[in-house]
Amino acid sequence: MSSYHPLRPIGRVLVCEGKDDVSFINGVLGSSIQNLNIYAANGKSNVKTLAHILSPVTSIVDRDFDVLPNEIQDNWNTQDHNLHWIRHDIEAYLLYPDWLLQFAQRYRENINPRSRFLPVSETEVEEGIIEVSNNLVADHAGRHTISWIKKIVNHHEYRLEFNLDKKSIQSGASFSLDAEWRIELQKYHEILRNAPQRFIPLTQVDVLKYYEEMLLVYSDATKTSIQIQQYFSGKRILEHFTQKWHIESRNNKKPVDVLRDALIELAINYAKQITRLSDDPRLGDFGRLASKIISRDI
Repeated sequence: MSSYHPLRPIGRVLVCEGKDDVSFINGVLGSSIQNLNIYAANGKSNVKTLAHILSPVTSIVDRDFDVLPNEIQDNWNTQDHNLHWIRHDIEAYLLYPDWLLQFAQRYRENINPRSRFLPVSETEVEEGIIEVSNNLVADHAGRHTISWIKKIVNHHEYRLEFNLDKKSIQSGASFSLDAEWRIELQKYHEILRNAPQRFIPLTQVDVLKYYEEMLLVYSDATKTSIQIQQYFSGKRILEHFTQKWHIESRNNKKPVDVLRDALIELAINYAKQITRLSDDPRLGDFGRLASKIISRDI
């Protein structure tokens, strides 16, 4: 008699965050794994719940600011099937100058032949990626620090409201400045320093010192393409490009979705040419994910 949940399909099950993730993962892995059922949990916070309902499954979520890349590498080598992408998010697997340039060329040919905003070389695209990542250093260091604070206060069961000032702390294609983050983090630094006596460990937390450490980590990560892909938000970089290149909404899709979907198509076509996906420098993590799902190398 099966102990599986009645909603669980026959075959292998993967749970991820959203529908766009499903199309990307299925496009890359569909031909490698038979009877693979991929479910979107409609948000990162729902993945654990859905994975529990459909257990046994493999689940994967964006790393975001939960942990740094070097802190999850070992997780992929264990029996744990609850995974984070090694790169910041799934969109970071699309950050290749040749793919981005192909999109720009097709957009110019088919949609806006007179555009003066689109790049004309891979070098120009690569320089753009580096520029955006440098502009995101303070933002990512600040957001990682907030994630770190949340873990500490949750561990000590201390209630703390996290309400970032959205006027100064920007998201999307915009950038928030180091000075703005220091003002914001100073608030939490003082709250923890003034925590009740029974929370003495919290009074010793130096929020600004940790932020300084993260500034160095993210600043160092801007030096090479692979580090940028691992440490920086692919989605934020794509959002910046859609704004810089004046990409328009099409077929009820937001500009960033127009760009992302086109890049996913290029990635899927690229994957079809790969003999051993796990060894590929671009999409190797998809191959390693497949290996986790079926318990043998792909």
